Amino acid sequence: MYFLASYLHGMRYIVIIFFIILLSNHSLYAENLQLDAEEIFLKPDNNIIAKGNISASYLSHHLNSDLLEYNKALGNITAKGDVKYTNKNTPMTLLANEIYSNVDFTIITANNIRAKLEDNSYIQAEQLYKNLDKAYITKGNYTSCTLCKNGKARTPQWQIYANKILYDEKKQNIYFTHSFLKIYKMPVLYLPKMSFPGPKVKKRSGILPIKYAYDKLLHNQISVPIFLNLSPNYDLTYTPTIFSKQNIFHEAEARYLNKSGTAYLSGGYVKENTLFKEYLTAKNFNPEDEDQRKWYLNLKYLFNVNDFGFEGDIFDASGRAMLERYKYDFQQYFTSDINANYLKNDKFFLFNIGKFYNFADNHKIYEFPHISYRNTKKLNANSFYKYDLDYTYLNAPDTIHRQRFFYKDSLYKNFVSNNGLLLNTSLNNTIRAYYHDDANVNNSLNTHYTTKFAIDAEKPYLKVGENINYIITPKASLTIAPNNTNSDKITNLDSATTYLNYTNLLEKNKISGSDILEEGSNFNYGILGGLYNKNLILENFTGQSYYTKNQRHISRVSGIKKEFSDIVGNLKLSYINHINISYDYKLKEENLTPYHKQIRLNINYKNISFNSLHTQYKYNLLDKSSIPLEYLYAGISYYSPEKFRVTANTARNMLHGSIDPASGSVTSGINFEIYGDCITYVINIQKDYFYTQYTKPKLKFLFGFRIKGF
Repeated sequence: MYFLASYLHGMRYIVIIFFIILLSNHSLYAENLQLDAEEIFLKPDNNIIAKGNISASYLSHHLNSDLLEYNKALGNITAKGDVKYTNKNTPMTLLANEIYSNVDFTIITANNIRAKLEDNSYIQAEQLYKNLDKAYITKGNYTSCTLCKNGKARTPQWQIYANKILYDEKKQNIYFTHSFLKIYKMPVLYLPKMSFPGPKVKKRSGILPIKYAYDKLLHNQISVPIFLNLSPNYDLTYTPTIFSKQNIFHEAEARYLNKSGTAYLSGGYVKENTLFKEYLTAKNFNPEDEDQRKWYLNLKYLFNVNDFGFEGDIFDASGRAMLERYKYDFQQYFTSDINANYLKNDKFFLFNIGKFYNFADNHKIYEFPHISYRNTKKLNANSFYKYDLDYTYLNAPDTIHRQRFFYKDSLYKNFVSNNGLLLNTSLNNTIRAYYHDDANVNNSLNTHYTTKFAIDAEKPYLKVGENINYIITPKASLTIAPNNTNSDKITNLDSATTYLNYTNLLEKNKISGSDILEEGSNFNYGILGGLYNKNLILENFTGQSYYTKNQRHISRVSGIKKEFSDIVGNLKLSYINHINISYDYKLKEENLTPYHKQIRLNINYKNISFNSLHTQYKYNLLDKSSIPLEYLYAGISYYSPEKFRVTANTARNMLHGSIDPASGSVTSGINFEIYGDCITYVINIQKDYFYTQYTKPKLKFLFGFRIKGF
């Protein structure tokens, strides 16, 4: 071994170079230790002592301390005082009172240590012994909480105490033996052995946070999610949920990801035991399910390859009880869809297969297939041509067998005059052909050809004031169409009942779908006015329609009738983004009485947010004694940064009273989230009350916590 010591320009600086020759394998190793300190002494036995602001470096290793001694005979280093050790290649900073190490830092022993990992989690322990890529820790605590704030030591909100801790840097695992999970200083869970990933690991197999919930039907529910990391781009979560009468609901979800898209496959299974069936009967809960085995399966995927897209949501279940009790509260139906599409420039192609199933009446509708093609061609700067082709085959066993062909072409042209008048014109031709063998119409072929011409116009008038700007915009649309565009021989499947409002007043056809079109010509008109300044926005739109023919396929409650329709409008008020109010209204044309109104209110001020929605309308306008149907929602939220958030809401839904006088629901809930720097407590209470003959009130209670670092 060769030793060289030198002082440079009066500085107490020393460079130590070691050359070790191992003749057994004919290899040569050279190690460089650079040492800097306020005082450096060379003892007669060639040992080195350094004092004050010591900095020692060896390759990627770095050590700071108050006192350091190098023992030449043993080839090791002893550092004392406030000792700090780091390594650029490992995600750990080690603080200790004493550290003993060989000169290349492959073996380290430290007392009274604090280790800070890359993810800002900490390990405190009496002793640490590190050998290459493994660190053995005795009587230690692990936590992701901040241990010191404003110069004061803090008790961590959670920590794991263990007799032995092993940090395997190569496998990126932390192992605990005879450990306790503590909330503050209180032990809440004993674990003989446990492990979880190190700070460099993005995901790894293990147990996710346990959930507890309660409701009046299933009673206490404990869920233990188990995560399996099968590959970097696919994984699996299996969740058994133990609930009332020792039953277990098994759920699993597999996830797949690549550069083209994602896929999710989930499923659930439960075999209700005899005790639970007797319990349901005693509670007068009408399950209508003789089979104790219940299941569901759901596949969702979305992939995009060049200009092609593939999307699906395939669902199936054993019966209504699976949906109502375990999957979706009180839901009695499900849908499935598979589609492939092509989109490039202005061309669009869609191929779709679908299914709708309602367990309440065992009603099924299959759509196989639905094929659609759309193309748009720009003729010049102000005009374009568009056409649509659509084919659908619908099948509802013992009810409907229908094939529909739909063709529509449209020519659009836009004009802008010098004085700001905007004109949009369109001419479209529609061909609809139906072949069906329905329950009421046998083996019939019906075709319809319709031509419509429409023109839209609007002219804004602006007045600029010193503090307020005023804008008034009259709007109008005229549609010219034949009187008879529909056939009574066609069963309506895709055209929902329309409701006239300010959003669809100027539409060419206010009825959705293509089975039913508006009949005859109509003229729609309205006026939009507003005033604006830096703090306030106030807008109002009011309008009305005029029809030349009675709309026999549209209910009077929609607001549409022959000649003048009811009056619709919307009033909006916004004040510096703190207060937003929107009021939708509909007035009977005969006497201007309001019968449909909706008020939305949103208030945001500092950390408080309030939202409400109130809808009220009459379903039967001819019966003056009928009670208005209504929906009411209110929610309030308060957020204190880094401390807590509380949210409360309630909703009363009585909009279905027209179908069943006893139908409707009341839902209320409150949610607390209490934040810490490393743990968040969650408390959620929700009550659902559905007025139907098949369901009972549900009370849900959920308590849990999220721990940073798990």
